[in-house]
Amino acid sequence: PFVTFNDYLSYDAQTKILIIKIFLGFFYYLTAALVGIFALKKGKVREGALMAVMLFLVNPAIFETTIVLSYFDILMFPSLLLMCWFLGQKKYLLSGAFLAVAFLTKLLPILLIPLFLAWFIDYEQKKRRIKIQLKPALLGLMGMIAVTSITLWYFGWNQVHTILEVSNDHGQALSYAYNTPRILREWNNDNTASELVHDVGRVFFFASSALIILKSLKRPKTLEMFARAGTGIFLTYYLFFTGVHENHI
Repeated sequence: PFVTFNDYLSYDAQTKILIIKIFLGFFYYLTAALVGIFALKKGKVREGALMAVMLFLVNPAIFETTIVLSYFDILMFPSLLLMCWFLGQKKYLLSGAFLAVAFLTKLLPILLIPLFLAWFIDYEQKKRRIKIQLKPALLGLMGMIAVTSITLWYFGWNQVHTILEVSNDHGQALSYAYNTPRILREWNNDNTASELVHDVGRVFFFASSALIILKSLKRPKTLEMFARAGTGIFLTYYLFFTGVHENHI
């Protein structure tokens, strides 16, 4: 903006853009630092931790959407990392709280709530029965509910309406009737084809996510398992949601 639109933007507008860039840049490097710290805490050698940081910093999708395009998706990253860390440390109240901070910052992490709750369910294969860790699950839910309630109380309960609006078929954040169905409607003037894409995407997404969560019940509860399963859920989102766009990557 400072080069291309220098003659079109006022000094005040350029100053505000610079402030936003600095703000997002802070979270960009904060996230990179947390990646390195957590890698060291998990027993990685210094070179491995440095490699993890570099892979994050040079990721073209993250760099472009954060530093170049100034999307705010980076704001949820530190909260997601802290949620995972506290989950592994068995500090479930804090883990639930940071998950709430993440999805209240950007709605996308709400997809991880079922996986988060599945962490507290054990499937005993020999006895073929399910065991629920009730106290840890309640602590996680308390952290999530407390942060969500305080946020909605402070900013106004009308935020619930906003969340519902962006989550429905005509929204943009978690919408199925976006992009591909819209193209079908405009090019073919065919609402039937649009709704078909809508419904097929929905079925594939929920079926795939459910399968991933069910498989996670049989795995040892480790951060690696949570990371793989969470990545799988996001991957199904990228594959089957018709509303995916570049900043979701």
